[in-house]
Amino acid sequence: IAQVTKGKWRNVPCDMFITGMSFKRPYMAEGTQGNLYFSTNTDIHDHSFTSGSALNVTKALKKGAVAAVVPNSAEGLPTDMPLLQVDHVLLSLKALGAHVRDHLYTGKRVIVTGTEGKTGFKCALHHVLAPQISTHAALNSSNLDHSIHASFASIRQNDRIAIFEAAGTHPGRCKRRSLFVKPHLFVITEVGNEHI
Repeated sequence: IAQVTKGKWRNVPCDMFITGMSFKRPYMAEGTQGNLYFSTNTDIHDHSFTSGSALNVTKALKKGAVAAVVPNSAEGLPTDMPLLQVDHVLLSLKALGAHVRDHLYTGKRVIVTGTEGKTGFKCALHHVLAPQISTHAALNSSNLDHSIHASFASIRQNDRIAIFEAAGTHPGRCKRRSLFVKPHLFVITEVGNEHI
């Protein structure tokens, strides 16, 4: 992970086991025990690390994250906190997702988009497939760039199908997200007036 992100570990035990990636503190309660938590700002151009960022990192670790990814410029964190320090947190998350896609994951990729019903269809498809074959999906409304990158980076070694969700909030964004996923199967649930 440090090699892909060009980061440096700090205070991390050699037997640390990471179960997935997360970047939104509210999702920390949704089965993310053992995750690597990425301390991010919504704006990819915003590199600031505030006292609120430090508080979110602390909360994520208390919720079960094993370590946090923070910018090199991060201040106000305990000196014994397990961290991965990187130049840019969101670009590091994207790099990890791309690395898994290009070098580690060999299964099939499905992407779901549409005006309505994306999350419901994704979760239902996961519910049907998971008892039959090892299937990966973020079982929440994870349909923006960073969510897709985190979902890719969280794929397990034995997963054979990975299901992603892509929102088309602005022209060209669904295409950009699809190009990142490189799906074998593309599902459109519905095309509403706002997307015509």
